[in-house]
Amino acid sequence: PFRARDYNMDFGMCYLVEVEGLRLLSEACQDPREAGKVDVLFTIPFWGRPDGVHQHYQSILDACQPRVVIPIHCDDMWLPLDKPARGQLVPTGKALPPLTRVDRGQVKHLIEAIRPATHVFLPERMKTYSLTEIL
Repeated sequence: PFRARDYNMDFGMCYLVEVEGLRLLSEACQDPREAGKVDVLFTIPFWGRPDGVHQHYQSILDACQPRVVIPIHCDDMWLPLDKPARGQLVPTGKALPPLTRVDRGQVKHLIEAIRPATHVFLPERMKTYSLTEIL
């Protein structure tokens, strides 16, 4: 689409992948809680009021009980891959500043504060990882 208003988004799709006894879930959907317990949860950044953000992650972490969480869709997709990564812009819910950049470190600290037993893995761009490295 040429203009932003030409994008039509209703809801995202979740994918639950089971391989060799491991369950991996992409959380970008209407209700990831339907998947139940998973080993790895790929989560998108959630923004808004701090209490709403905490409640969002608390609900998903309680339902899915992941061993590992990997934040995805955090970087600015308009930068070339050979440039340093920077967080995508998200609304703050305030008049000033109206936007801020996603900070994966803050997402990591929030998730670990809610569920200390969960490891948050922050992969580097364009680097290959094995599941044994992540788990």
